[in-house]
Order: sequence, then structure tokens, then C-alpha cells
Amino acid sequence: MKMLRCAVYTRKSTEDGLLQEFNSLDAQYEACAAYALSQRHEGWNMVLFPEGTRVLPGHKKRYKVGGTHLSVATRVPVVPIAHNAGDVWPRNSWIKKPGTVTVSIGPPIHPEDMSAEQMMAKVEAWIENEMHTRFPH
Repeated sequence: MKMLRCAVYTRKSTEDGLLQEFNSLDAQYEACAAYALSQRHEGWNMVLFPEGTRVLPGHKKRYKVGGTHLSVATRVPVVPIAHNAGDVWPRNSWIKKPGTVTVSIGPPIHPEDMSAEQMMAKVEAWIENEMHTRFPH
């Protein structure tokens, strides 16, 4: 897997020319979107975690819309994924428990005619429904 290496930074970095100093958050999103789209055209996919970390089974964290902002800006669909990794590798722990991680891959959600917030609501609804159906706690 290749790291996108595109992050929201407010300080200068010359590290391979991908991180830049920006004057506004909009400019940061535009630069990240342009870079992400260029990598997609080269055959790369992006993997984003909207909750930002593993979540214990039966718990929920706020879903962040950065990934759907990127999807809307680049007109690239999101493929939602639900998994139970929190069962075998709890958040804030280096200790992994024996077990099987099951991954469920959903249908692509296309960003046409949606805001990032509307799209995230659809992504979140699919993931949460899948979690309750496949991994009830």
C-alpha cells in the first residue's frame, strides 16, 4: 500500500515536495484533492478511517467528513467497509487478542448531488447498520 502523504499542514516542509504551506483550509483541501485524484489516475486507491481509530465493539465515535470532502471534490465514490478489528486489537492497546477479523465491503456510494455531510451520513448509516447486523454486541 502506498501512503497518500497528503496532510493538512500549516508549516513549511520540503519533504519530497508534497507538503505545502497554505493560507486557507480551502486551499489545503484543494491541494489534497488534486494530489489524491492524480494518484487515483495512476491506479492507487485511498483508505480513510472516518472515526480516526479502532472502536470497541458496541461503541461509536463521531465520523469525520474529511474523506467525503475528498470524495465530493474528486467525484470519486466511497466504498464503505465495516470490520470487527476492535474485538482483537482494542484501541489504545498494543496487545492483540486471538481471534478473527471479519471485513464486510459495501457497495460504492457515489458523490453526485451530495454534500460531504450528506455523503458521510450515507456512509455512516451503512457502516453502523452492517456493524449491528454482522457484529452485534
